[in-house]
Amino acid sequence: LSAAWSVADIVATVSAALEIPLSSGTADEATETLLGQALGSRGPLLLLLDNFEHVAEHGAATISRWLSLAPEVRFLVTSRDRLKLRGEVCLQLEPLGTDEAEALFAITARRVRGTYTPSADDQAAIRELVIRLDGIPLAIELAAARVTVLSPKGMLDRIGRRFELLGHGPADVVPRQATLRAALDWSWDLLEAAERDALAQCSVFRGGFSLEAGEAIIDLSAHAGADVIDTLSSLQARSLLRTYEAEAVPGAIRLGLFESIREYAAKQLESEGGNPGLHDRHRDFFLAQAESRVVEFGAPEGSDLQWFDLDRDNLLAVYQRTREDDPEQATRVVLCLSHAMLRRGPFDSNISLLEDVTERLGKSASPLVIGRLHFARGAARSVVGRMAEAGEDLRKAVEVARANDLSVLEAKSLLHLGLHELRRGRLEPAGEVLEQARSVAADGNHERVLSRIQVSLGISHEAAADFDAAEACYQDALAIARRTGDLWEEVRTRSKMGSLCSFMEGRLHEARGHFLWALDQSRTVGDWFIEAGSAYNLGRLEMNLGQNEAAEEHLKRALTTYQEMANRGAQAFVIMSLGLIALDRGQCAGAAVLLDQAEQILGQVENPLAQGYAAVTRAMVDLAENDLDSATRRLEPAVEQLVSLQHRVLEGIALCVRAMVEARQGNRNAFRATRARARELLGESGWGEGKAMLRALEAYGVLFGESPDPPEAVSFARARVAMRLLTGVEPAKPSENLRATPSTSSDTPAAVSTGSNDLLVHRDGRWFEAAGGARVDLTRKRTLRPLLLLLARAREERPGDALDVDAIFEEVWAGERILGEARKNRVYVSIATLRKAGLDLFLDTRGDGYLIRPDVQVHWAD
Repeated sequence: LSAAWSVADIVATVSAALEIPLSSGTADEATETLLGQALGSRGPLLLLLDNFEHVAEHGAATISRWLSLAPEVRFLVTSRDRLKLRGEVCLQLEPLGTDEAEALFAITARRVRGTYTPSADDQAAIRELVIRLDGIPLAIELAAARVTVLSPKGMLDRIGRRFELLGHGPADVVPRQATLRAALDWSWDLLEAAERDALAQCSVFRGGFSLEAGEAIIDLSAHAGADVIDTLSSLQARSLLRTYEAEAVPGAIRLGLFESIREYAAKQLESEGGNPGLHDRHRDFFLAQAESRVVEFGAPEGSDLQWFDLDRDNLLAVYQRTREDDPEQATRVVLCLSHAMLRRGPFDSNISLLEDVTERLGKSASPLVIGRLHFARGAARSVVGRMAEAGEDLRKAVEVARANDLSVLEAKSLLHLGLHELRRGRLEPAGEVLEQARSVAADGNHERVLSRIQVSLGISHEAAADFDAAEACYQDALAIARRTGDLWEEVRTRSKMGSLCSFMEGRLHEARGHFLWALDQSRTVGDWFIEAGSAYNLGRLEMNLGQNEAAEEHLKRALTTYQEMANRGAQAFVIMSLGLIALDRGQCAGAAVLLDQAEQILGQVENPLAQGYAAVTRAMVDLAENDLDSATRRLEPAVEQLVSLQHRVLEGIALCVRAMVEARQGNRNAFRATRARARELLGESGWGEGKAMLRALEAYGVLFGESPDPPEAVSFARARVAMRLLTGVEPAKPSENLRATPSTSSDTPAAVSTGSNDLLVHRDGRWFEAAGGARVDLTRKRTLRPLLLLLARAREERPGDALDVDAIFEEVWAGERILGEARKNRVYVSIATLRKAGLDLFLDTRGDGYLIRPDVQVHWAD
């Protein structure tokens, strides 16, 4: 019905198609009535009416009339606008799936080039191209018609100028289907003035928006009687605006534009001189919404994190627009984003944003803003192991807060400085700083901050094996959290209570109750940090109780979340636990792979306590393999490190392992001296694992003719391993599939090695497997696929050479015109996403560039 504009046109087109003559009617009978009667005489019939949107206003006079005269006829109508007729059933046609879109491209390409057969590189480019064209059939057909002059890669290079790329279609189609621009022009011309204005203004949003945001930002005051909600509903009915349920927040309905329509709408907005105040309204709305959800140090720290998941792209758009001309506004945005990123990651992106605004912010900024920047950057840097920089930032935040009487900022900065010292294994300085924080918070009556400090003091006492003091701190924190209605803090504290109980003999099952409750409630508050920590601790608990299958399930879940957050230090702890499970099963080779992987990660972060702990665990593998010299070489520096950190319990556990090695070497005097020191450190300790290790060590006296009491059943994995080694149980054969995230795929080519430094990549970049781990699907990842292929090919062609940001941008986002700093941020975010997907251990940063490490072996698969 492309050429029809009136009722008479519709009737003439349908009657001609069905060969129904209408000349026999009387003067009083309208032709649409005659046609309806003729349709009724034909019995059951399916009538397809295509392109009805421009004559939708005539639906009542035609389709409704015909339905009453021909009840056995069914009408299938295609239209970008609903007809709003009684009995109408609307089926929203979604874009093509990737496979269907590729098939359409191939069919169209062969129409214009009969011999066209895409190469492997072409197929990868086609897949990326159809994804970036939103799966829209017209756009795909127009692109495919270009294969006579452009390769698929060449089309991708021009995707930033999509209206030029998709500018020529077949000569025998109606003009509005000849180009993408013409198709959108057609739809644009059918809109009312208010609808055009609203659609143009919708181009300001990124990543979708809520109805509340649309009402606040879209201004239709220039159109008398126009209502924003009604107008958006009309655009949705005309298929120009889409509604969808957000994956991140089930049940949250979002509005959004396909990228082709958004670009078109943005150009229309620009051509009409823009909308005064549109960007200001967008900035003010999202900044106000974000800041209301942060309420710095007042509201629970997990406040509405899901909102940040939904509207992070809109906040980033505000940041991009303001970072050059209004760095203070940009800083406010980044501080809000950092609030969420500290709980959900990715930490790399968080730090990059904070570093960028810090460089741009002048000295005229308020002390509160400067102090908050140092605090946020220091907290994030500490988590990822950039310890020296983190300490400097946090001390600067304390200094600014004290100089300007900002007691809340001072208390929280001291709190995170204490946590920072705990991560470094410096228990005494950590306790001193946390006591200062408690004093400041108590003097200022900052209850919520005080509850956080009490929990951190509990962690400090727990690390020193002062369990009574730790439990008292946790109980105080729980009382404050319940009194103030702070569910987030209650969840965090219950998780820490579980950790405490898991170290104490006789309270392991109580620990499980705490962990299960915290794990369940962490989803309510939306805090991935607590969720991952609870899953990790629950996994360790199950491991110590001998429930290794359940332990693996929880640990893998924790590992996945930590990878998504780019929290490398926490990943190392999880992988260590997986290595200990392998060792408990007698799988020495698999345990060695995992523990070497953990040590490699810890080599990138400054955490001497964790490094010492990992070395002790790795030495137990050497002990299991009877490689006593290697075990000794690992243990000596580890013990020295733990002695210097004054961590008595871990020092005692390390000495237990050293004494076991000495016993296996037959060195009686050394064994007895080391055992005596271990008894001194662990004998009065309430640390369950330490006591279990000491009991296991006592059993080793049998190697020198002693008659120790038969050891009780042990509840800790490390002690179980020690006892099994003493009784001479042979280790089982090494598992061939032990990695941090074991693969479940059955179709990996058997000839491909999957060692700890192997990376298996599909030739088109559709997926990868890191070190034999789970297959990561990148099929619908528009930028990650070409980025992975670029890095993998560079590793093969120029091993050790980093690709700088500009080179990466020109390849992955070819043809897009974006300023330098925006380019860097886009590359940073994409690299961080690849890291989270599982490539963190394989990617390296050198200066302003990135590369796959030269010791990584890249393998290709079809």
